[in-house]
Amino acid sequence: MSTVPFSNLYSYIRKECMKAPQPLMDVCILDAAREFCRRSWYRQQSIPANVAIGKAWNLITPPNTDEEVIRFTNLQYNGQTFPLPLCPVVQSDVDGVSNPCQPGWYYEPPNWLVVLPAPTSSLPAGYYVRAVLQPTSTATTLDYTLVQQYDRAIAHGALKLIFSTNDCEWTDPKKAERSKFEFEEGIQQAAAARQTNFLPRNLLTAVPRF
Repeated sequence: MSTVPFSNLYSYIRKECMKAPQPLMDVCILDAAREFCRRSWYRQQSIPANVAIGKAWNLITPPNTDEEVIRFTNLQYNGQTFPLPLCPVVQSDVDGVSNPCQPGWYYEPPNWLVVLPAPTSSLPAGYYVRAVLQPTSTATTLDYTLVQQYDRAIAHGALKLIFSTNDCEWTDPKKAERSKFEFEEGIQQAAAARQTNFLPRNLLTAVPRF
């Protein structure tokens, strides 16, 4: 997955605020991008499940190390989509013996795929988890498709933060409010696009067996 540096958004910000220093722009761009992804769920990717033999809890990480999983939405296999419910809390009896929940596939926040009981042999290839992603708190790049579609909205999210900085020569509550409006509108548009394009059309209620 291709990425772009924060500098791709500098031109939008400079048009509105010439005096903001680059380090501040970088911090605000990252914060805005994280909020945008967290609230819109627009940035999604299907990640190979890679379930290990004998392991019930399997950590799923995106291929781009500048991104992290917010949550999982579903499980995909062989062109079909299956629900991925939250994993119930595993109870223990007085002797400390675990009583796992019903066999199946589960999601444990933030990025654990739980398979109960743990598989005793290799699973067929082609299992994917649909994950909602956001930039990590230390990211230095953003996903290309996210910036391609919503660069202006994310830039306004950064401007909202820049103009809201206390006691600086670029502090401007009125401009902050205007940029906030543009940012919120972008989030709403992204959320609507996600609901239209990403919702599975063949969601099954049965959980695949292994």
